[in-house]
Amino acid sequence: MAGYAQRWPGPGQIRLLSQVRSDYANIAAAIDWGLNRPETVRSSVRMAIDLWCFWFATGRLTEGRAVLG
Repeated sequence: MAGYAQRWPGPGQIRLLSQVRSDYANIAAAIDWGLNRPETVRSSVRMAIDLWCFWFATGRLTEGRAVLG
């Protein structure tokens, strides 16, 4: 996930979107798991923030707000 938002614009965008879409259930589970542990909260929040462009492109902004809220 690191740097996902920085890699978003560009020629690999479609491939990146497809990759995140196929891995999304695992990514969401990892974020949820990490948000419930003090030692991993920062990295989980960073992962969630990096997903803003994915949530926007796939119409999941409400889900993103719920994760970050």
